[in-house]
Amino acid sequence: MKNTSLVTIGILCFNQKDLVIDAIDSVINQSYDNIELIVFDDGSSDGTVETLKEKRDELYQRFNRVEMVFKIKRNKTSEM
Repeated sequence: MKNTSLVTIGILCFNQKDLVIDAIDSVINQSYDNIELIVFDDGSSDGTVETLKEKRDELYQRFNRVEMVFKIKRNKTSEM
């Protein structure tokens, strides 16, 4: 019997756009299919949010569920 349990992967980041993209690419390359990805950004100012938004279509094609949560101001968040 094939295991089809959902695996949730959470990635936290702050001003590490290159590292977060490397982490996401690593998850994309997993052979297991039933994955949901949640990325939390804590208010990056180095272009992380823009880079993640550029990768959005690829993420939606690969994963069953994708959530990105961006802290945009103190105590406020934006979801994509």
